[in-house]
Amino acid sequence: MSVYKRGGVFHFDFSIRGVRYRGSTELRKKHAAEMVKAQLKMEARAKRLQSAANQSLTLKGFAPIFLE
Repeated sequence: MSVYKRGGVFHFDFSIRGVRYRGSTELRKKHAAEMVKAQLKMEARAKRLQSAANQSLTLKGFAPIFLE
């Protein structure tokens, strides 16, 4: 979903891999609000990728690879 106006200011609502992000941009101009939403979306994706890279795999995770 894109940005939408609520109470005179624009809010954003989007999800990345099942995690919902929503909130206020605290801006009154749609173009500026869309730019803020795009920046927040990039930061959320980077954070998700970083957390996925930091997860350590166990022997159980590697077993199918080694058993082939």
